[in-house]
Amino acid sequence: MHLQIQLYSLNGGILFLLPDDVNSMRLVYQLVNELKNDPSIVPQAQAMTLDASRPNLGCKATYGLYGSEEWWENIKSGRMPGKYECGVITELFHAGQDGDEDDINSFMFLTEDGTERMESIYCDDECDHALFRVGCTVKMFSVLQPLKSEECYASRSEPANFVIEMAVSEGRVAL
Repeated sequence: MHLQIQLYSLNGGILFLLPDDVNSMRLVYQLVNELKNDPSIVPQAQAMTLDASRPNLGCKATYGLYGSEEWWENIKSGRMPGKYECGVITELFHAGQDGDEDDINSFMFLTEDGTERMESIYCDDECDHALFRVGCTVKMFSVLQPLKSEECYASRSEPANFVIEMAVSEGRVAL
């Protein structure tokens, strides 16, 4: 069963989040903007998929090569598995070994079904980073793309997750 994807237009771009989200939340990230701003991302990801000498790295081209017209069309049509998530930010922190520990780059959020999840902070504009605060609502649309190697699934619970859009509320809710 395919996720029913509704597409909306915002400033000439495609919006996957629901239009009422645009009024109550700030759209802070769209993958399409990141790919426009850094044209090296798509060819690097595609090269990894096509590199047979590295069978454990990269994604399968099941839904097209990353960032290609075919890939975007499979997202828009709902053929590529996608998921909408919504929750309230419960914690902000630095994830990873690199960088300054004071550099907040991730958050925990409590989903509507009571599950706690971790996600990275994505922003098209660095000034929107300050919108990520404990108590704010976050909504995102992501797609799931199978990894090239089945062995990789042993250490992961799901395929590669690509955040397509992220929005955050400007106000906080009571926790």
